[in-house]
Amino acid sequence: MDDETLTPFVDALSASLIIMILIAISFILQNSIAIDQSARAFVDLQIEEKKYSPVVFAKPLRVDMEKREILYLSNFELTDEEINLIRNDIVQHKTLSIYIESKQSDKKNTANLVRFIAMLNLPQEISVKTRITRSKTIIDHLRWSQ
Repeated sequence: MDDETLTPFVDALSASLIIMILIAISFILQNSIAIDQSARAFVDLQIEEKKYSPVVFAKPLRVDMEKREILYLSNFELTDEEINLIRNDIVQHKTLSIYIESKQSDKKNTANLVRFIAMLNLPQEISVKTRITRSKTIIDHLRWSQ
């Protein structure tokens, strides 16, 4: 058989293959929608918004009040006692400089910085200056000074 005789058969096969793929995709979509709806009917999750966070915060490696620094990996969670000690140290002055030295992305560093400032709940009259620099080590440093 030559090419001219096989051409209609190839066209018919490719068209039928496309139709089979479209039918399979429609069945997959219908099943996924049905599974989603049935799962919602059986599962009733009630999550308290304040307690739930998709990010898992870890204890810092070290909180050094003498050096005024926090060593951590990726992110950190401070205890109420540590927050109060840091806040009492900072509130005595009118200016605050916070330095982050990290290998993380700018978004993650900014999130850690904003979260640290929010944890401290500083008065508005304190002027806060920040600086984020790139580090070559895995351990991240957050330092503050007046």
